[in-house]
Amino acid sequence: MLVPYGHMWPGARTNPKRILEPVRVRRPDHFFREDGPCPEQVTIRITKLPAFAHLDNAAYTKMVVHAVNEREAELRARAKANRKTFLGREAILAASPHVFPKTRAEHRKPSPRIKCADPESRSKALMRLKVWYAAYVHARDRTAAGEKDVTFPHGTYWMRLHAGVKCAAPD
Repeated sequence: MLVPYGHMWPGARTNPKRILEPVRVRRPDHFFREDGPCPEQVTIRITKLPAFAHLDNAAYTKMVVHAVNEREAELRARAKANRKTFLGREAILAASPHVFPKTRAEHRKPSPRIKCADPESRSKALMRLKVWYAAYVHARDRTAAGEKDVTFPHGTYWMRLHAGVKCAAPD
């Protein structure tokens, strides 16, 4: 476990008390080319989940803050029960980003593409993914065959960013 409270995390984090406020973020210098296609700044907006559309912004924010506080308390209690300590902010900042584990973690099962408790919802999501992938492969094959003006399905990222392909608008 790394930190006992979210506000102690030294990296990027959304403040739950300001969950619905837009945040302006600068592009990190060390990840992107200065002349690359990514904008220098973007505004990130977190919106309410549709299931909570009936709540006003204050009630939604209060609910999120409560949920975060409960989860943090649960994790602190679990750490205490297991006699574990938190690494802490200073140790996290002192850690080298270039050090990797000497052994690989053993994976017992392949990671699912869709994780969902409800089998019917999972099945529908897998079907949407299958349809999307088929549309992507079809567009990719048409482009590879030399066809011009091919539209890729919405959600195509790498090809849009690096090959400049046209993508469909969101539904």
